[in-house]
Amino acid sequence: MAAASYFAVLMGHDRLLMPAVILSGIGLVAALFAGKGRFKQVSILGNALIIFISVVVPFVVTTFLWTTP
Repeated sequence: MAAASYFAVLMGHDRLLMPAVILSGIGLVAALFAGKGRFKQVSILGNALIIFISVVVPFVVTTFLWTTP
């Protein structure tokens, strides 16, 4: 669900970014408590990647690289 919301953000629907990040956070926490297995690994990787791309990368770019207003 979070991946679909993030894909919609990439297509120009910006108001879906916050729900995508919230769903990814919930999915990441749920994956941490899941049983051992391949699904847990894929879930942690996918949700962490979505959070990294939608939160960490914009923060780093606007803080350190974007020097003009």
